[in-house]
Amino acid sequence: MPAQQASSDAGFVAPRRTKPKVDTLPVEKPAPYDINGVVAQAFKMKKPLEMINPLAPASYGGNQDISWDPDNPEIPKGIIILGIQW
Repeated sequence: MPAQQASSDAGFVAPRRTKPKVDTLPVEKPAPYDINGVVAQAFKMKKPLEMINPLAPASYGGNQDISWDPDNPEIPKGIIILGIQW
C-alpha cells in the first residue's frame, strides 16, 4: 500500500509564495568634490561654443567662472579654467 501513496503524491506541487515587488529609487550620493570652471562648464553644455558668442543669452555663461580681487570685489582678477573644490 505504500507504493500507491507514493504515486499519488508524485503529481503534487507545493504553491509558491509570491514576493511583493518594491519599487526602489536609486540614491545618488553627492560627490566628495566639486569640479568647476570654464572647461567643466563646456563639458556640461549642449552647445559649448555659445560660451564665446557675445550675442548668446546669459544662461550660457556668467560670473561663476570669474575670480574676483579680494581687495576690490568690483574688479575681476581672472577666469577659472578648471577648479576643484573639496
